[in-house]
Amino acid sequence: MSESKDIANELLLVEPGDDSDTNVYSTSSPVKPIPLHSVPLKNPPTYNSIRKSKHSSASKDSNTGKKAHSYDRSKDGNHSRSHTHKSHRSRHSGAHSINPRPTRRDDSRVHTSRSSRVSGTSYTSKKLMLLEEKGDKGSSAETILSRQYVRRSTPPNARRNSRDLIGEDMDVSRQPSEDNKYLHAGSMVSKAETLAVKQALAKRGYVSTKVESVDEEKGPICTVCRGIMALIIVGIIVLIALFATGIISTGQKPPSNSTNVASSTLPFTDIRPRGRSVNRRRLGCEIERCTSPSCACPGTRVPPYPMPIENVPQLILMTWDNRITDHSYSSYFEDLFNGQFKNPNECPIKSTFYIAHHRTNYRLVQKLYHDHHEIASHAITYNVEDWEAEIVGQREIIRNFAYIRSNQIRGFRAPNLTPGGDTMAKALQKNGFEHDSSLIETGHPPKYPYTFEYRRETFCHVQPCPYENSYPGLWELPVTQWVSPVTRGLYGAPYEYVPSSRTEAKEYLWANFNRHYEIDRAPFNLNLHTRWFDEAEYIFDALKEFIAEVLDLGDVYFVTQHQAVQWMQNPIPRHNATLWDLFDCNYEPIPEPRPCFIAESNQCTYNVEGEMVLMETCAPCPPYYPTLYNTDGQTEPTY
Repeated sequence: MSESKDIANELLLVEPGDDSDTNVYSTSSPVKPIPLHSVPLKNPPTYNSIRKSKHSSASKDSNTGKKAHSYDRSKDGNHSRSHTHKSHRSRHSGAHSINPRPTRRDDSRVHTSRSSRVSGTSYTSKKLMLLEEKGDKGSSAETILSRQYVRRSTPPNARRNSRDLIGEDMDVSRQPSEDNKYLHAGSMVSKAETLAVKQALAKRGYVSTKVESVDEEKGPICTVCRGIMALIIVGIIVLIALFATGIISTGQKPPSNSTNVASSTLPFTDIRPRGRSVNRRRLGCEIERCTSPSCACPGTRVPPYPMPIENVPQLILMTWDNRITDHSYSSYFEDLFNGQFKNPNECPIKSTFYIAHHRTNYRLVQKLYHDHHEIASHAITYNVEDWEAEIVGQREIIRNFAYIRSNQIRGFRAPNLTPGGDTMAKALQKNGFEHDSSLIETGHPPKYPYTFEYRRETFCHVQPCPYENSYPGLWELPVTQWVSPVTRGLYGAPYEYVPSSRTEAKEYLWANFNRHYEIDRAPFNLNLHTRWFDEAEYIFDALKEFIAEVLDLGDVYFVTQHQAVQWMQNPIPRHNATLWDLFDCNYEPIPEPRPCFIAESNQCTYNVEGEMVLMETCAPCPPYYPTLYNTDGQTEPTY
């Protein structure tokens, strides 16, 4: 029976109908198999005899126009048979169908070995004889065909592909099995052989419904595969375009730790912030689209959308630049932050300190941090050339000698309020800083904090300003220009003007505060230097009176720069009770180590270019004075 299936799977023979073009798969055209030979043959040929058969004669009868072919069909040569046929047309015109319809079973595919092929005509004769001789096994061709193909001669309609008819030669060396020794299942039918079989069948009055050749190794790529490949190529092109335009970008990893201090030498586990990506410049910021918590348009003169101005609490950002010394702490900071001044939620006022390195007392820096003030970077030197080394280096020095984790040092301010443009912004962005406060903005009207995601449209008072790229997530808390009510002059910082008296100093503070409080309630940047008070002590007295009076308004809060960013990300109306929670004083415990007392601190002295420098710290004294590119003090500097 397996041999019967092989033969039936080779050729599908149906009776031709009246209309030769009728779709043989249509359910309206029943298929009736017709036997090729009703008399079974004896001594069927073997596979080897077929392979050894040779072309014995090929002559043309000039009278009849017929070709004659003779083959030796037996091992011993005793059995021979000749077969003649017309070569130019079928007995029934149009009796064979060119439309193939591949069946869904693999055993219906017609294959043959390259080694067993001869000419197309000889192949036809051999195939027909083999089919007829199968009757010797007890089954006629009609029985074979009816069993194997009539039941599935009407598969569902599908798009025909004429290429399925014609296969390409494939060299297969696998020998046929015993059950299928006539036809090799691992090879295929060539175009010439396919056409020859159809012509021979047409002469006998049969219609070939399928002669399929499939090349599983070299065949054409399927339509689905081509579609998938096209989609992949289009996707790659789109991704390249998105990266090129800066719409999407791969986030840059934070740089490796540049300090030489091993983590085991620190009494805590440092946590470094994750860097962010630098993208291509974006234009046309729209307030309705660039909204909290991650975006705010540059130069915005209105509160975070859509909060009305009358609901905005007035924030005062008291910041301090430069070093922390024994003198500055005992003369000013200890007096201001002893708990006498409190916000409306009864929490002590807070401030942000931008720490410069030279002659700083890191024991006091650690104490201010544990009193819940914000500590930020202010560069190592005042002549900045390598912005990343200055910004990150000062953060590392604070970490090493004030024991403040890197992720808690979130802000930066350029020395002398002289920014470094895109070089500075890139260093802040890739090293995970949250905010900058280096750019001077006009105070008519004052500006709200903004992000660098879109191009800055306001005037750059001190060049260079970040302009070329987009820095998502990096906030700018602008330094608003101050105006003297006496001289009407503009100043980038309040300490650039020295009032002549305590009364004038107080008027100077109130005049600039009211421009914020009465116009748009943008955060009031009170940027201070202790040297301002050293020049005129009455200015410090005027400052304390101003703080006490402004807190009596009931909706004014002295907060850190980081708290201001938190409010911009989550704006809360001034009468909302949750605002108190945002500026609450129920702080999370600060991890160890706690700041040491003065008697426990280390007084580290160094000779720096002929000058004796003292550095006080709760950490062990390093062998050398920490400097740029030597933030741990373990390498001997070269001056």
